[in-house]
Amino acid sequence: MKNQQTKAAKGDAAISPASKLAAMIALSFTGLVALIVGLAVYRLVTPQMALLMLIGLAGLYIGFGILFLVHRFVDRLD
Repeated sequence: MKNQQTKAAKGDAAISPASKLAAMIALSFTGLVALIVGLAVYRLVTPQMALLMLIGLAGLYIGFGILFLVHRFVDRLD
């Protein structure tokens, strides 16, 4: 019985805060993409505007990602 408990305890891996943050960022990006595609499907925005919104959204996420990485790099230099 004790062997099974230790085996179960070893199998339970704690999720790191970095992976939780990455999952939340990916989920928010996916949600916003779904919202933009939904707006285009229901013809609330033109397909060209939806494409422009998707490119802008990707640019924001990439830009802030680079900014975050540079900030962490500079913090390690101090």
